[in-house]
Amino acid sequence: MAPTFPVELTDQIIDDLAQLPMSKEDRHKALTSLTLVSPAFRRRAHRYLFKDVKLLAGAVSNPTAQRLQTFREILEWPGDAKAQGSEVTSIAPHIKSLTINFNVNVRGFGGRTRRDRYSQGQFEEFRWTSSTFPDENRGLHDGVLVAILDKLFKAGHGHGGHAPPSALSLNAKIKDKFDNGAEYAPHISMVPSDWWSLDDSEDFFATLRGVARNPLLLTLGFSGFKGVPQDLLSNSCTKHLKLSRSEIDLSAGSNEGDEQQGRVGADERYLESLETDLWHTLDSLQSLERGGVAPQNLDAYSRLQEVVLNLSWDDELRTFRDPVDYLAWDRANKLLAKATPSLKKLTLRLVRWSGTSDPVTPHLVLGHLRSVQDLTIYRLTRFPRTNDNLGYTEISRIFKIASILPCKTSASFSVTYPKLFKGDTEDLFEKIDFTLIDEFFSKSDGRFRHLKSLTFMFEISFLDVDGRPKEFFDKNTYDKDARMFLLKSFPKIRECGAFEFDIVVDVRFPLKRSKP
Repeated sequence: MAPTFPVELTDQIIDDLAQLPMSKEDRHKALTSLTLVSPAFRRRAHRYLFKDVKLLAGAVSNPTAQRLQTFREILEWPGDAKAQGSEVTSIAPHIKSLTINFNVNVRGFGGRTRRDRYSQGQFEEFRWTSSTFPDENRGLHDGVLVAILDKLFKAGHGHGGHAPPSALSLNAKIKDKFDNGAEYAPHISMVPSDWWSLDDSEDFFATLRGVARNPLLLTLGFSGFKGVPQDLLSNSCTKHLKLSRSEIDLSAGSNEGDEQQGRVGADERYLESLETDLWHTLDSLQSLERGGVAPQNLDAYSRLQEVVLNLSWDDELRTFRDPVDYLAWDRANKLLAKATPSLKKLTLRLVRWSGTSDPVTPHLVLGHLRSVQDLTIYRLTRFPRTNDNLGYTEISRIFKIASILPCKTSASFSVTYPKLFKGDTEDLFEKIDFTLIDEFFSKSDGRFRHLKSLTFMFEISFLDVDGRPKEFFDKNTYDKDARMFLLKSFPKIRECGAFEFDIVVDVRFPLKRSKP
């Protein structure tokens, strides 16, 4: 007979286990094991196991359809075990975040022809005319996906009267297989999918529109869609919006009769945070002033407290992304100007750094952001690079004297190195020139006179560790050794004493042993 624990003790055991420092995979295994202890342990472990749910839809296949159907059946399970005379309980009340990933099949122009089109700069045509073959990408699977959304979000309340998930993300990724062209797959996958090519079902659209207008939905995200109907956002009650590789169709506006639909309990709701790469125009959100995103007669960006900008210096994708005029950077400056009164946290995720070459893109204007308290810069790159100077060229363009934040700011600078590594700690950084960044942040010209603290975060991911399993390494020891080496690499910053300085290192080893 399973031991009987007080509810408080059961909760503490589950909560403590969920907070232990371990990999996501190990935590999932541990929580799954606890579900076998007793019904009480199972119900409480489900709070973590089903907190974030991701569904795969899109390209029709037996495994995909079966997974969606199985998930739908699970949602139908009884919500009250005692009332149903069963130990089976519903997982629906535990779901707080729902992500739906659409894999969109694209074919045509395959093989050598497609690679030639990319090399010749003709991907703009592919982007706008790609055939996604709706018959192959019918993601609803006979209404299963619509049924799942209805069960979780129906009528502002979830299935069985529980609160619905507070976050919903819809992500589309182009899948294209062609001979000997794997090296081009990342570029193909960045091409957005036509929204209506996924499904033109009115039931699907109406269901999503109802979900977006649910006052209990706090976070809404779209990734990889061209032509997202404005109607999905015009009366949205979301407080946190995430847009990636997505463009909003301004012509698909909401009906006037629907202006107030779904806004019950959300009259004072306004957009608090925005994460975007600015593929969309500012007007596409600015025009939502009368919707749930922002109250009437209020600028949609004027109450933003947090902004995350994903920007690129690389013009490699100009053939279909059109950064020739650097529209995203221009939009970023305009967005920050609109958000000046309320913005407290700014995160810049800057990819495809130019190394030692001189970038032609204009720098961001930051000096007017008087309310910002937390600035984080992520430099996403691959390591090692020849003559790598930690992105000094780009950093110096952001932190110009005229653009320094006049408030006390904490700045974090993250460097990610996903690369094969065979050697000691010092060998990992042998190709990096630390001197330029060290001199730049230690200058006494008043550039950083208001800086309160500066933290460099080095996130180091090993794809391979010389054929040895991750257990061969002691992560804590490796983190400590790398941190001590890096602290010694910035002597001028440590000596200037103008602000608190620290380095955080997070080394990540591969989950599986690599092949010899």
